[in-house]
Amino acid sequence: MTNTNCLEGIKCPACGNEDQFRIAGRALFTVTDDGTEDHGDIEWDDDSYADCPECGRHGTLRDFRAEPAPPADPAPYFRGASGRRYSYAEVADRIRKEAPHTLGQHISVQLQAIGLYDEMKNGTTPCGLPFTFAEAAGVLREPAAPADRNPD
Repeated sequence: MTNTNCLEGIKCPACGNEDQFRIAGRALFTVTDDGTEDHGDIEWDDDSYADCPECGRHGTLRDFRAEPAPPADPAPYFRGASGRRYSYAEVADRIRKEAPHTLGQHISVQLQAIGLYDEMKNGTTPCGLPFTFAEAAGVLREPAAPADRNPD
């Protein structure tokens, strides 16, 4: 269930519960010698104590904020088995730094070289996969000197 009211964006990071939480709130009460009568609005914020009745996880409400949704049109990425998001550009940079001997090779070779093969294999790939994350560098040559146009 996706909450759209009081618990919008709240989810237990331990068990995934989204249905109910215990949250310490503040309220202004009308109190007489006989007890309380009515109260105003109940308020809380991200620094309020919260706990999950399903698994007992506790902390501040901020700890229960779900990850924001990725941008509508993200750069190519894969989500690893750990849940971490790896952009293709980030992976290419790591390959260039940590495993330059794999430049131009298949992504499975490159990912094994930087220790991400199982992370990717057991994760999800919502974007198409390239053959290679980082191409072999081409040879740079100096431009040819312009021909002398004066016959002298």
